[in-house]
Amino acid sequence: MTTTNANPNANQSRQRLVAIAAVIVAALLIVNGVLLYSWLSQKKVATQTTAALEETERLKEELENQYNEALAELETMRGTNEELNSLIDQKEAELKDSRDKIDRLIKSDLAGAKSEIKNLKSQLNQYVTEINDLKAQNVQLTEANTQLSEEKTMLQTDLEQQKMTNEELA
Repeated sequence: MTTTNANPNANQSRQRLVAIAAVIVAALLIVNGVLLYSWLSQKKVATQTTAALEETERLKEELENQYNEALAELETMRGTNEELNSLIDQKEAELKDSRDKIDRLIKSDLAGAKSEIKNLKSQLNQYVTEINDLKAQNVQLTEANTQLSEEKTMLQTDLEQQKMTNEELA
């Protein structure tokens, strides 16, 4: 009888071992699934971070190029007019402030940085237009000044001739 009783106990022990092993296998599969999901999520975040970093670097490079181009363009507009040169200096300082602001935005807010870069381009175009307008006005004023000087010289010559004629008549 003990042999028949031993078999049911052995079968129960085996069934318990199989059940415990099945629970352990299921737990390991769940842990593996969670780890796989976590790894995939981290990989996705890493990819997004890498893309954002590349975009940031591209924006910083674009900003620096535009800033240098703007400075070069403003420098080409320098001339002998001190008022215009001081305006160019002022605009260069404003461009530097804008560039620094955009640089800070690039580090914290990519969309804001893109918007500021567009504003910087618009601002640069506005500065160039303003400087070109001032140059055109300067040319017009120079021409008017030259014309007035010529008229003054002619009037002085006429006046001298009239004085001489009056002296001869007197």
